[in-house]
Amino acid sequence: ALALQRVAGWKRKLFDLLSGGKAYPSSARKTKYPILGQLTGLREWVGERFYEDLARYVYELENKTFEKSVEVPVNDYQDDQLDAYVGIPEEIGRQAYLWPEDLILQKLQNGTPAAGASALCFDGQHFFDTDHPIDMATVGSATYANRFTTTALSSANFSTVLAAMQRITRRDGRPLGFADPSKRKLMVPPQLREVAKNIVEAPYLASGATNVNAGEAQVEVVERLGNEGTVWYLVDTSKPTVFFQSREEPNHVGPGFDGSFDPARFERDVI
Repeated sequence: ALALQRVAGWKRKLFDLLSGGKAYPSSARKTKYPILGQLTGLREWVGERFYEDLARYVYELENKTFEKSVEVPVNDYQDDQLDAYVGIPEEIGRQAYLWPEDLILQKLQNGTPAAGASALCFDGQHFFDTDHPIDMATVGSATYANRFTTTALSSANFSTVLAAMQRITRRDGRPLGFADPSKRKLMVPPQLREVAKNIVEAPYLASGATNVNAGEAQVEVVERLGNEGTVWYLVDTSKPTVFFQSREEPNHVGPGFDGSFDPARFERDVI
């Protein structure tokens, strides 16, 4: 198996924040997950039990295959001149360790209508959208938004997004419960670090008035968001926001590593 390198100075912040640092195991081509937000609350038991049909609220995630390949000149191999390549396996291990972070970053930054169908949510809509249905099985259901345009990070805009988050309900109209500020993260690129800290950490505003947003979220500066320096996210981390599904750990394969080496499968992933 390929050694996954935990490199000093590199943290999988997105993976840890959005999936709880957890990979969900999968043993089949596709795996189904119940959509917990569609589960209603308890009811008084009068008469027969009422069974919710969870099969109506299921998200199916299909496994995909990824690879990283390198080649070595045959003369270097035959002449035993491989010292220059000694760091390659370690670097591939580092990339494999960061690979979940890469996938989550792609989904985050391609989750709006402008990106087409590259990052869809469990309800079939864009990950970030203005009209997610609260009840996926009901035509004309009430909706909620998790996408806000023209909202530069400011105290007023933070308050707007926080209020919208706290208004999201389950199918039965009860709040989902985004209530714990210690689980609420204001996730920003390095360019917005100072602004973010002033919004949720400073006890007073520049005017001298009390900062009512102080303590309403914890700032998380994510360096890998730096390519979109004005985009910020308000995230509840009390439950996973994304599911990272893993069927198997990365493996090191190639000529000379395995007596059952099959060139056709190695080149095209077919048998």
